[in-house]
Amino acid sequence: MKNSPQTGGPAADPGRDRAAALATYVALMAEGRYFDAHEALEDVWRARGRDPFLQALIQIAAAYHHAARGNRRGAGRLLATARAHLRRAADVPEGWSKAALFEAIEAADRLLQDPTATSAHDRWPFPFPDPADA
Repeated sequence: MKNSPQTGGPAADPGRDRAAALATYVALMAEGRYFDAHEALEDVWRARGRDPFLQALIQIAAAYHHAARGNRRGAGRLLATARAHLRRAADVPEGWSKAALFEAIEAADRLLQDPTATSAHDRWPFPFPDPADA
């Protein structure tokens, strides 16, 4: 077993950590806590060699955070980046759907283009699996 460079103790299992981080991400996204959801994946993303699937989810959370704060232009850029990372993602966890995530990105893009759309978190597309099913 490898030692963690941060603690010197046993390194965490990136697969198990990814599942736990994804469950936390989903719960935070459901609460509209987009910045916290983004942060929940950062360490695992780095530990997994900058996994493009996790990067896409991080970008989606960041986009929703920007949109909720009224920065539609920044949100649109982040969604475009999320789309590019999702295209490269090969390791998609069980229960997740790239197609549903692409659809959510497109729906969020449409909301960003609609000047009458609110930034309320319950309006943002949410195609994430239920953490209880993990």
